[in-house]
Amino acid sequence: MTDHLKSLRKNRIAIRVSDEEKADLIRRSGGGELATWIRETCLATRPKHRNEPPKVDPILIRQIAYIGNNLNQIARSVNRTGVSSPIQIFAELEKIEKQLDQILEIHSVSKNS
Repeated sequence: MTDHLKSLRKNRIAIRVSDEEKADLIRRSGGGELATWIRETCLATRPKHRNEPPKVDPILIRQIAYIGNNLNQIARSVNRTGVSSPIQIFAELEKIEKQLDQILEIHSVSKNS
């Protein structure tokens, strides 16, 4: 914060909240500085900088994209033919479930390493 902003912010507003209300405000603020969040929310101001989104492994993103493609293929098949073979749909969904299990296993292992 610049000295200019510090000099402008000489007024203080105190409010009383319950423990639950305080916890809710902190949760809503995303765990960041509460005063900044309140100013942004109540005064509709935008911060000078935002936190970077977390980095995600490109392999994980690709795997999730493959699953999305499988779901799109199922939806296209159902829309094109009216009703596709339920056995075929269940087989595709089973593939997706296995892929999700693999992603979860890989992701859990890499997080715990």
